[in-house]
Amino acid sequence: MLTALTLAVLGTGAAHAAPTNSTPARATTQTTNQTAPTLLQQNLLTLIKAGQAMEAETQVKQAEIEKKYQPKVAEAKTDAQKAAIQTQFLNEVIAYKSYQKQKFAAIKLTEPSVSNLRDQYIETLSSDIAAAQIVIANPKPTPDSKKKFAEQLTRSKNLTLAVRNGLETLMKKAGFKKQVLQPKTK
Repeated sequence: MLTALTLAVLGTGAAHAAPTNSTPARATTQTTNQTAPTLLQQNLLTLIKAGQAMEAETQVKQAEIEKKYQPKVAEAKTDAQKAAIQTQFLNEVIAYKSYQKQKFAAIKLTEPSVSNLRDQYIETLSSDIAAAQIVIANPKPTPDSKKKFAEQLTRSKNLTLAVRNGLETLMKKAGFKKQVLQPKTK
């Protein structure tokens, strides 16, 4: 969510940055089959719609955070002030990612493969939170904190890729077209 934002807004030259990931899907959703959607299709649509809503909400939240912290960074004169702003910023990111985890965990899904996909996405949020916590605990990066942070970023990227691939696989299985997310007509 906020990798570039962390670097741009804080501009502290810190070796850490808040991790990023996308919500599970960005596409329009329509079912056009004459038959009733399958459980897999219903659950995928539920997850995709929740992801779209969360993405829209995230864009608004990101703009709010940017607006809030840009003036603070501009006014910060010392490294200690910049570190304090970075900590406030990351705490806000952690709070928002925790909120996202709760929202996604609350989605009622009955199809196990879709539930697993949602759970993988929640893991990406947990990994992002862990990375931000490393930065908070180590405002001045150490070789060890850099290594731990890099490991969390790699984990988050791998989980995000797994979610993206899993979503694509489930979409194909459900008969959704790749770009439009609607069942294929026979």
